[in-house]
Amino acid sequence: MKKVLLFILSGIIVLSAAAYAVDKASGSNGETNTTTAAVPTTAAAEDIGGMGGADTEMFEGNFYTLEFANIPHLFYGDYVKDDDGYIKWLDEKRAERAAAHLEAAKNTDNWDPLAVTSEITILDYIREFSIPREEFEKMNKPSDDYQYFTDKQVDVIYSFDEVRINREFVYFTAYVTHDGKTIYPKKWFGANPIEEWKRIGVSKADMTALEKGWRYAYGDYLESSDLYQKMKSFQQQP
Repeated sequence: MKKVLLFILSGIIVLSAAAYAVDKASGSNGETNTTTAAVPTTAAAEDIGGMGGADTEMFEGNFYTLEFANIPHLFYGDYVKDDDGYIKWLDEKRAERAAAHLEAAKNTDNWDPLAVTSEITILDYIREFSIPREEFEKMNKPSDDYQYFTDKQVDVIYSFDEVRINREFVYFTAYVTHDGKTIYPKKWFGANPIEEWKRIGVSKADMTALEKGWRYAYGDYLESSDLYQKMKSFQQQP
């Protein structure tokens, strides 16, 4: 079952890789910051939705774009060899991440599990195997007429800068704070009152952008949700 899901995800990632652009907004520090990602193209959205129940889980909980939060065959190299090797590595990394989260929850005041991702990304992969940029670029561009990540995205990945990475690869239903340090998935907004939205710095312009992404993901169903009423209340406040 895992191999089938992996195959489906790999296909989706390739089709949707070019669909995610970043939407720039002005942050409190005066710099141009990313607060939300642009919604995907219609074709990419249809491919995501074609996974049945998995689409809702992604829309609710994803922090990062699909191409960043998965490792396609292009990057297997000599590191995980094949799908079985990748699944084994992924399971091990997820177990490590879960253990780290449990430890942090015990030792961190005001621990917020909804604001901490369990996604294992291409950056984790690069760090795990110490993949040099030159080798990564070769895997990223297997032919003259195709490359998976853009040159700009490779620059961002190899900056190892969390802020730049968050702004570049935030999922289209998620929100990245104006300082770029924290991503909040859609389910965080459903679980928290609007006073908390304000506390993390969400502006009315940010909420308008988020609503666009959520409406694209859920269509008319969004208006029948409790979250929609909270959104409208937030927008109506002074």
